[in-house]
Amino acid sequence: MAYGFRDIVRVAAFGSLVGAAIYLVVAGTVGALVWNAARSQAARTPTPNDKPIEILRKLGRQGLGVRVVQATVQGRNGNLYVLQTPGDGNNKLLVGPAIGLIYEDDTPGPDLEVLRGQVNAQRGADGDPEMLWQILTEAARKNQVTIQWHPVNETNWPFYAEAGHYTLLQVPAPVVEEI
Repeated sequence: MAYGFRDIVRVAAFGSLVGAAIYLVVAGTVGALVWNAARSQAARTPTPNDKPIEILRKLGRQGLGVRVVQATVQGRNGNLYVLQTPGDGNNKLLVGPAIGLIYEDDTPGPDLEVLRGQVNAQRGADGDPEMLWQILTEAARKNQVTIQWHPVNETNWPFYAEAGHYTLLQVPAPVVEEI
């Protein structure tokens, strides 16, 4: 049996379609993996633009506790909290003020004491940032607590301190405090 020009075109077209389909499957799979990795990294890595409650959740996702290492930074007064895993190969370190809690005056007495007890239990050495995040998110939803950076001023938002401009203090302290 002799093959003609049409047969060659059919084989070439079929091969091209199969090759394109394989390329799309591989490219789609790689793209989805890269997108998922980037999304996962963003969900666990704090940024200077995060709200205090978001930072708390991301501390837990990094495997850090409620008690974190503090640092002194050149040109800044007082100790700041390290809001990321130190030593991850970055030349910068995200530091920021404490996460301040203001308990609302109109919260009924027993509810306020239960809330304070739950928060204080999570501020200890075994405190779980994700659990504290859940407690505070629910309390904020019920208007029992206001969550903000403490102290509040323009220079006390989280920022990246350059390598060589900060000194880590080795004693961890609770990043959440009552105002």
